[in-house]
Amino acid sequence: MSIQNTILKNTAWLTVGSILTNIFSYILIVAIARTIGDVGLGQYSFIFSIIVFTFIFSDLGVSYLMIRELARNKKLAQKYFENVLSLKVALGFFSIFITFVLSFFLDKDPLMIKALWLAGIVQFFVVLNVFFANFFKSFDLMHFEVFGNLIERTVAIIFGVYVLYANKSIFLLVLVLLISKMCQFAYFRVKLKDKIVFKFGLDIEFLKKIIINGFPFFLTSVFFYLYFKIDTVMLSLMIGDEATGWYNASYKMIEVLLFVPGIIITAILPSMARLFTKDREKLKSLFYRALKYLSMLSFPIVIGTLILSDRIINLVYGEGFTGSPLTLRILIFSIIFIFSNYLMGHLLNSIDKQKYFTITTGICALFNIVLNFILIPIYSYVGAALATVLTELLNFILLKHFVNGFLVKIKFTISLFKIIIASLCMGVAIFYLQFLQLWIIVIVGIIIYCTFLFVLGLEKEDTILIKELYKKIKN
Repeated sequence: MSIQNTILKNTAWLTVGSILTNIFSYILIVAIARTIGDVGLGQYSFIFSIIVFTFIFSDLGVSYLMIRELARNKKLAQKYFENVLSLKVALGFFSIFITFVLSFFLDKDPLMIKALWLAGIVQFFVVLNVFFANFFKSFDLMHFEVFGNLIERTVAIIFGVYVLYANKSIFLLVLVLLISKMCQFAYFRVKLKDKIVFKFGLDIEFLKKIIINGFPFFLTSVFFYLYFKIDTVMLSLMIGDEATGWYNASYKMIEVLLFVPGIIITAILPSMARLFTKDREKLKSLFYRALKYLSMLSFPIVIGTLILSDRIINLVYGEGFTGSPLTLRILIFSIIFIFSNYLMGHLLNSIDKQKYFTITTGICALFNIVLNFILIPIYSYVGAALATVLTELLNFILLKHFVNGFLVKIKFTISLFKIIIASLCMGVAIFYLQFLQLWIIVIVGIIIYCTFLFVLGLEKEDTILIKELYKKIKN
């Protein structure tokens, strides 16, 4: 199989897997919200956010390094496997111990503390499963990773939803998640046995080398987790579980939308890396087109959600999440920046400027922590939402600065103006159609938005692309 076909196949598997996994995960979140309410969702979110930090040393950046090195030389697979496996198991047990010790300093319900202990074991299997999945990536066997993820999510959904509706217990839900991760572990173990000999190794010099080389990736992951998870932990500890539930009900909706830029960027990432060395003018053109398409998706989502947030929250979660509509109206503005930031961050990675992406993430993580410390005590969950939007704005400014310096000057074009006008026209229509059912409003809104885009004038290449996509969907 050619390299291009391999890339296309892997992209297809990862895209389908990502969409399905995100859908299954969100179904579980909705089930939690509808059964154990805002407090329960807040407790669940806190448990798995704080687990991220107790397990922050479970990788040390070696996973990304391993994928890169095995892509260059697969003969090192066995050596990497046995040594990194030993490292991860040791660090995993250490992280479980840290979780156990930390739990005694938390002023939480005893059953919630027990769920936290169990979540530590869940995360231990997550660490091992991600490690195994990295080997599938290295051997271009992404379909095994996708099947493993779907097996895990299917078990979690079926038994998790049953436990939630039958017992309304977070502890039993976490127990189900442990079982689902163990099923995934067993599947990965079987599929890897023909590629790798399962055994532990301890080459001290080798481990020292990969830990040192992996440190930049470790630093990036620390910044990443601080960036995305610290708000939930701080909100739970400073305000309480109810406010955390309201905030996360909205935040999870934002997370679901992240698959949109993920799909587009996964498709163009190989081309960006290749064009950087061969044709920078084409790279600039590709970047601008991707930025335009992401804007075409983000702006109508923002306007529509801004108007319909109350109905969306009530439809998805029920009437108990009284603070979530306001939070969603604030958080949805971050989508404009997140979609663009996704693209600019991956662009820097693809043109060998990843250290600037790390610097940006670090600055934003620190900025986010400071803002949360200031805003949460005053404005509670609204403060956390404001901190998120302002952090994404800062991230946009910093990434734009680096992209301007290394590749292309990002300017606001007439295309963006047309997108904003079309989105506002759609918003006016939606505002006056709120007497209709929500699904009808969404369909009418999409039609109105697309109509105004065509009336205002799409570029020729955009029209061709839309026609090609329509033919593919039809076929």
